[in-house]
Amino acid sequence: MPSTTLAPAQRETRLPLPALVALGAATLVMVTAEMLPTAVLVPMSAGLGVDESLTGQLVASWALTVVVASLPLTRLTRAVDRRTLILVGLVGLAASSLATGLAPSFGVALTARLFGAAAVGLLWATANAHVADLVPERLLGRAVSVVLMGATLGLVVGTPVVRVVADATSWRVALGLVAVAALAVALAVRTLVPRRPRVAPPRATAARAGVEPLVPTLLLTALVGLLLVGFYGTYTFITRLGEPAAALLPGGMGTLLLGFGLASAAGVALAGRAARPGAALVVASGATAVGLLGLVTASHGVLGLVTLVGLGVATGAL
Repeated sequence: MPSTTLAPAQRETRLPLPALVALGAATLVMVTAEMLPTAVLVPMSAGLGVDESLTGQLVASWALTVVVASLPLTRLTRAVDRRTLILVGLVGLAASSLATGLAPSFGVALTARLFGAAAVGLLWATANAHVADLVPERLLGRAVSVVLMGATLGLVVGTPVVRVVADATSWRVALGLVAVAALAVALAVRTLVPRRPRVAPPRATAARAGVEPLVPTLLLTALVGLLLVGFYGTYTFITRLGEPAAALLPGGMGTLLLGFGLASAAGVALAGRAARPGAALVVASGATAVGLLGLVTASHGVLGLVTLVGLGVATGAL
């Protein structure tokens, strides 16, 4: 039987696609879990006996917890190999989704979501870093794009599927499906993603990192944070804002969510062709702001539909 082992030179030129796809599936499940309340806002609010504005805070509190928890958790677990951390994070996400689906009250659902958000904060930091352990530096951009395409698919596929399942059964069943998916992805990661020892950066690299200017990085971080607050603060209520547009489409809200996700994927593809990333960032940021302002037209079906599709393209590119 012929050997399938690659020579070292071949390994240097080929992406480890099975491992990257498994990690991409992890980002898909993570984004689907994060945005799930936006897809089932109305029935989830009714089931928990709270206003829709309060249910929307399940997304905002999730995002805040990811930001706050990721750095300390990453530091506390820096001695643990990254694949193990990814597996632990996925199991934690599954437990959080199941607990949220079984929650008898908003308080229990919020607690379960905060636990899941902490697990996802660790997952984001660990999964992205592990990609750098799997490929040589010159292939890193391509490898990261494969993994992060899963995040886009979370909007394109995950959110609409959750809505369809919730419409056919209930929002609690949809959360159970996310829990099962997280466990399935954990099994795939365990099977397909190899361990890699953590390697300390060379002294020259570490020294250079300490003297590079922080101002551009901080400004970019602030810009991204501001834009994402505006976008996610609005996207949380897309199933309400988009009701007139959804009424025009066969399949209703599920089709609208799918269309938004496809528009976002198109934006990712456009951004990938940008010859000048800095200029492209300025254009995408401005288009996102215009799209958010344009949502004042959401009560008019056709105008709202056009605005939502345009916003999807802009935020995908962003």
